[in-house]
Amino acid sequence: MLKPLIIIAGPTGVGKTDIAHRLALEMNGEIVSADSRQIYRYLDIGTAKPSLEFRGQIPYHMIDIVDPDEDFSVADFKQQAEGIIDQIHLQGKLPFLVGGTGLYIKSIVSGLFPSPPPDLPFRRKLQEEASLLGTNHLHQRLSAIDQTAASKISNNDLRRIIRALEIYQQTGKPISCLQRLATITKDYHLIMICLNQDRQRLYAQISLRVDRMIETGWVKEVRGLLEKGYSPKEGGFSNPPIGQECLPPFRLTSMEALGYQQIIKHLQGIYTLQEAIDKIKQSSCQFAKRQLTWFRADPRYVWLEPDNMAEIRKVIAA
Repeated sequence: MLKPLIIIAGPTGVGKTDIAHRLALEMNGEIVSADSRQIYRYLDIGTAKPSLEFRGQIPYHMIDIVDPDEDFSVADFKQQAEGIIDQIHLQGKLPFLVGGTGLYIKSIVSGLFPSPPPDLPFRRKLQEEASLLGTNHLHQRLSAIDQTAASKISNNDLRRIIRALEIYQQTGKPISCLQRLATITKDYHLIMICLNQDRQRLYAQISLRVDRMIETGWVKEVRGLLEKGYSPKEGGFSNPPIGQECLPPFRLTSMEALGYQQIIKHLQGIYTLQEAIDKIKQSSCQFAKRQLTWFRADPRYVWLEPDNMAEIRKVIAA
């Protein structure tokens, strides 16, 4: 008999944490976070981590596991999360995989495609090209070799563009072809729920949540990150050691978390606080729309409104 795994997915601000927490309390469950920003220590308010009260009531996993300047890949997530899910099953409990990072969830329910390790010199070369010629130049290069991938990757998403070009450079195969080779490495009895609600109501909730984050000290949190030395950009020596090349600056993945860039620009005097708040709200709504598009591509999801707890329980019990 396959062991159960409950997926609670959905866009930012829809209420995944509250719903999953209630269900886990009721069903003797534990929660495995599938959020690519909650893995970072010190990024608390802006990533909407579960409260300490929640985390004292039931176990939460995959939260606060790396520092903001540490690398953490989807493959790392898959390996660690699957081990945790196994341990939850061994304890006779019910695992809930909860979050809005579609790629994290996909790595568990559909597997990962075979991909080569990073080629840092090639990445640096492409970074330099992007600095000189613009990100759109690299996106056009990707489109020439892999129109399918280019159509799914924003021409502003430099990290994913570089990764797609890097894989083609190393394998001679488009990333879109390799992605079709993904296989499930573990079999679960999957119950996949995606929470959603009326778009205007969702956007209103996002706006209120951003306001609450600001009120509870988000700006102070970002200032503290900068004071700890977690600059928006890392890497590079102004005077490199002998035999070590001077590398161009690279952006910290952690500091690309939704809203952090806008608050950093406020602290740098580029935006007023209100301008930063408005831009965070706009970006958050756009992000929610992209998340919904991602989840709609998987027909296994059952779409439910967060207010309908009775139906959510019914789907899980079926």
